[in-house]
Amino acid sequence: MLILVIEDEEEAFNAYEQYYEEKYKEKDQRKGFCFKLKWISDKKEAYRHLHYQLCGAIVDVRLKGMDDEWGTKFVEEFVKKCRSIPKYRHLPILIVSALTLEATKTIMGDDSLLRASDSKLADFYVEKKPGNSHMWQVFDNLRNKIIGDEILDFPPYRFDQSRWKVYRDDEALDDLTNSEKHVLRFLMHKADEKVYHRSIYVVAHSYGGTSLDEEEKSELYYDVGNKVGKLERDLNHHLISELRRKLDPSRKIKPIETVPGEGYKFKVPRR
Repeated sequence: MLILVIEDEEEAFNAYEQYYEEKYKEKDQRKGFCFKLKWISDKKEAYRHLHYQLCGAIVDVRLKGMDDEWGTKFVEEFVKKCRSIPKYRHLPILIVSALTLEATKTIMGDDSLLRASDSKLADFYVEKKPGNSHMWQVFDNLRNKIIGDEILDFPPYRFDQSRWKVYRDDEALDDLTNSEKHVLRFLMHKADEKVYHRSIYVVAHSYGGTSLDEEEKSELYYDVGNKVGKLERDLNHHLISELRRKLDPSRKIKPIETVPGEGYKFKVPRR
């Protein structure tokens, strides 16, 4: 799960990374979240990374060679581009600026996405503060937005992430394996999006008890496509079949849809 940090100062990126590693990394890994922060310092690189599998972005208004006006215009263009891509319509984005929100609105003009409400442009807006104390507010807000509620509620299914339990209505589905729970949660977080075979294989084996090397784990951060062989597909098919059987013994709800030749989708609407 890749978080872009679009920021011209490497020192600032390093501060975000250190803060995450010290406060959240071990805790998140125990819960099965595998975040990676990626430093981006120029406009072209920012757009190129929209082809990756992103879960959030922190965007500084002023990049190299940009004054406040050009930087603010870039932010607006970047967010518009994100929102034009179906899988990024709800991507958590946080804007960081040395300017006040009102000054940013003034630069963007009456026709900007910020005109009526900053939430139309991004999920959060944070002003820079002396000593970079704003950074912790930035990262805490973004991480909480990505992870979302402790309860993933897709009636009749409910995934209590804090207790690591899955329910169908009021019945606890205690027969789900650890791998099946990790894959189910990954599908729920990507609800109604296509999840490739390779991503499912990596999720199941990264957190389900089998060790994968760092290169294989890193594939979770990208659109990895269908770089899988027959063995991986067969393992996925068995895991998804078991998950379907346990979630939907009557076969009436059909929560997991097959995307032929590519992967699967979780199709139950979220409450």
